[in-house]
Amino acid sequence: MRKEFAFVFFISLFSFQLLASGDHDDHCRNLETYASLSHVKQVEIDLTSGIWTIDREGASTMIEFASNGIATMVEDNEGEIEHTDYLWNLKEFNHSVILYLTNPEFDSQKYVVTQNCAGIQLKALDGSGSTQWLYDEPLFEFEKTSIEAQLIGEWQSVADPSMGDMVKYDFNEDGTMSLVENGKTCYGVWEITEDGDFISLSLKNEQGAFCKYVSMRIYDLGYHAASFTNDGDNFSQDIQYFEKI
Repeated sequence: MRKEFAFVFFISLFSFQLLASGDHDDHCRNLETYASLSHVKQVEIDLTSGIWTIDREGASTMIEFASNGIATMVEDNEGEIEHTDYLWNLKEFNHSVILYLTNPEFDSQKYVVTQNCAGIQLKALDGSGSTQWLYDEPLFEFEKTSIEAQLIGEWQSVADPSMGDMVKYDFNEDGTMSLVENGKTCYGVWEITEDGDFISLSLKNEQGAFCKYVSMRIYDLGYHAASFTNDGDNFSQDIQYFEKI
């Protein structure tokens, strides 16, 4: 079975708090509509175009919807930060758009999505209430450039030897790279997606045959240390720790 690895770009507590609890402009956001697109498609474009935040007493939450059907929620509960990946999709029912969120235990919640000037309102179909999520701008280009700069170099896994062989990534400034895993070396190219959420890798072995194609989510990344998540089943939370060498 092919293994896929996901980087996890864990927002720092400081920047997360600025994002989740910062001042929001009282004016309506520029909510574009497309006459040629269905209601579901327009909501999909809206959800994947930004970052959504909500403040509760003593806690802040951020959620980001990726176009690959994974939504990542980061919760800051008085300094205790947790992240959870959900599957998400949209359907139309009775002229309303329904958001399906499925957690790692495969429990699904359904919400009626209403777009408004501040963001989106999610009303639970089970009658448990509704919440207003505020819109924030997505990752800016200079932040994407910063991520690229941090990735360039060699990264080696820090793990118990009983867990298997070392894994090493070598990201070059020109977009080429190599991966050493299970004693085998693959070569290819790497690229940060435009939204800054994923790294796409296309790799071949030393004979030029296909090795693997991997889309990796960015979570925890610094200039000297990083943690990557094995995300082959979309929900695995097994963390691998890497250091720059």
